[in-house]
Amino acid sequence: MSTYPDFIKSLAKELKMPQAEAKATASAFIKTIQHHIKHGESVSLQGLGTFAIKKNKKGMTFGFTPHAQLERCLHYAASFDDMMKAADDLGLPKLKSKR
Repeated sequence: MSTYPDFIKSLAKELKMPQAEAKATASAFIKTIQHHIKHGESVSLQGLGTFAIKKNKKGMTFGFTPHAQLERCLHYAASFDDMMKAADDLGLPKLKSKR
């Protein structure tokens, strides 16, 4: 598993920049996505996927749909529990499983 520090090292190498700049870039990127999601806006990132926010009678729901390229790469299959953890980490309202 790659950790955040591992990711920062890889990002710095890919962008040919110091790790401190790579860390600031990654932090700004993450904060920007969080800002849009917390304000009820979906975010679609080419090559990665879409963080979707949908409003309904009970509030908002959160989901992530990988783009085809990522899905092929990872053979992605997220569980409801994974989505709930992500929603909880973002401070979104709790949803009940339809199981």
